[in-house]
Amino acid sequence: TGTRTAAATPPAAPTPGSASRGEPRQAPVPLVVATPPAPHRAAPAPVALSLPAAGIDAAVDAVGVDADGLMALPPDPDRGGWYRFGARPGGPRGQAVLAAHVDSLRYGVGQFARLASSEVGDPVVVRLAGGRTLRYRVSAVDKAPKQTVRLDALFDLGGPSRLALVTCGGTFDRDGGGYSDNVVVLAVPETASRGSR
Repeated sequence: TGTRTAAATPPAAPTPGSASRGEPRQAPVPLVVATPPAPHRAAPAPVALSLPAAGIDAAVDAVGVDADGLMALPPDPDRGGWYRFGARPGGPRGQAVLAAHVDSLRYGVGQFARLASSEVGDPVVVRLAGGRTLRYRVSAVDKAPKQTVRLDALFDLGGPSRLALVTCGGTFDRDGGGYSDNVVVLAVPETASRGSR
């Protein structure tokens, strides 16, 4: 079983494919974007994510929304998806969102299942297309019922550049076809976490 994220107002962009084609429908992770902007051009796209302390070293694909208005995630839970209509890692402002399925009937348990073991202060490394690397530190780890997630804050396009990593957690509801909770790990650029920004 997997997890998906939702966009309330799909952007005016080429129609992306479904994240779970060929898989049973799952309850979405309720991550809503009010009015997604056009993609930022200032920074290259992220292509890989590493959280060494949690044992995560995953490729990252740029994703949009599927035909249902949900954030389309890679079907393989060992790959992350970066929401390309939001902020970019390394961009001037906003919180870039990277999310992944926690598991899948087809592929099994993915790397993001270990996201919940992250701790404040853990290093996070994002590699961009072209080879540049960005270094972050975990600033918060939140495990909460899906309905309590502040969606406007998660997809915030203002404020300093930062990162949000998201997957599902908690208990699995076999009748509802989804997990009860979201796991949201927030991270800030390493220089900011050391007080130099």
